[in-house]
Amino acid sequence: MHVGLKIIDLRKSKGFRQTDLAERAGISQAIISRVEKGTRNPTPKMLEKIAVALGCEFTDITPKTDYQTACLLKAVKGMTEPQIKMVTLYANFLMSQKVRDM
Repeated sequence: MHVGLKIIDLRKSKGFRQTDLAERAGISQAIISRVEKGTRNPTPKMLEKIAVALGCEFTDITPKTDYQTACLLKAVKGMTEPQIKMVTLYANFLMSQKVRDM
């Protein structure tokens, strides 16, 4: 189950419409719709806002099979956008270098 489907399940269990969730999270309804459809990847900050609006942790809306992503999201939770960009650049660099497991 991708993130969007989990958000839909949690949103509906709370009795929220997309507009309710959007208002509570401070995110536009159009973006909520795209995230739920899987046509937009949410940023860690978006996931945090959605989770707070739904009364859960962002790891609750991350698919259980995506444990590595949940760990990374938890690590970047308090970072600023420039810090997140630096971490992303470094991760991409490591992937391009085919760094061996440490």
